[in-house]
Amino acid sequence: MALALAGLVSCQGGDTGTALPEALKPPKVLDAGKPVLLPDEADIAGECDKIMGALAQTDIKQAFAYMEKIFPLPAEDFTKLKDDTTKMLESVSPRFGKIIGYERVSVVKKSESVLVSTYILKMESIAFRWRFIFYKPKDKWFINSMRWDDKLGEDW
Repeated sequence: MALALAGLVSCQGGDTGTALPEALKPPKVLDAGKPVLLPDEADIAGECDKIMGALAQTDIKQAFAYMEKIFPLPAEDFTKLKDDTTKMLESVSPRFGKIIGYERVSVVKKSESVLVSTYILKMESIAFRWRFIFYKPKDKWFINSMRWDDKLGEDW
């Protein structure tokens, strides 16, 4: 049970020698609006806590409303991610019980441009790992990709 979607990063301004040709640039986010980029690492834990707190309350719509602001994913991909997450949580609830909370496992800065925030979503008889990979192209952080799965302890 795994889902991973890579956020797409567009080249803007700067050195034209490193800019992607127009045909290779990722599509723009359609209806999510301009993402709100996080100015520092302390903001990352707070935003992830909002997302996970909403999930712990089984408010998937609110969780994805928080996520949408910092995850520049095309609207179609974002909707698919939300729908797949909703289906997953609905399908595991009869087998593993209700959601009973969440825990922050770690927030690890891997480099000057990459930070990994790992959480568990606790259910009555299983926990799911949620990983948010943040990227900072210049001076602001945003979600580059996220994944949920049942692989506790792997690559923490």
